[in-house]
Amino acid sequence: MAITVYVSAPYSADSNELIEANVRIAMDSAFKLMEAGFIVICPHLCHFYNKETWDFWMNQCLGLLALVDVVCVIGISKGVFKEIQQAMNMGIAINYSVEDTINNHSTEAIEKRRLAREKFVLDNTKTVTATIVRDFTRPVLELEE
Repeated sequence: MAITVYVSAPYSADSNELIEANVRIAMDSAFKLMEAGFIVICPHLCHFYNKETWDFWMNQCLGLLALVDVVCVIGISKGVFKEIQQAMNMGIAINYSVEDTINNHSTEAIEKRRLAREKFVLDNTKTVTATIVRDFTRPVLELEE
């Protein structure tokens, strides 16, 4: 099974030229990881659909972390810091360069973390499902005859 990597890199900047430079750096990193055989999630690829707020995109990025095995950090920013914190809370491996990401990840270690994360999600899903089922068994409205 392929290892999925999230590219965490600065996006925001003071000018369009700097934003485009940030996008190029993130995309170059993503393509190096793809060439090494990883499946890559790089939110910078949404650059041309930048019609939402920073909070909107940060929420999207943090949500994507649940899908990955490894976070590859390229640079630091307020958003990258939030992604690192989220990845740490989720037990996702973090590397601070493309080279380290390529060299430091065995399929066995990633599979073990993936299974642990799936079990965590499954356990939490069962709890939520049980709660929802209990809620639906109670009458919502009792009609008088």
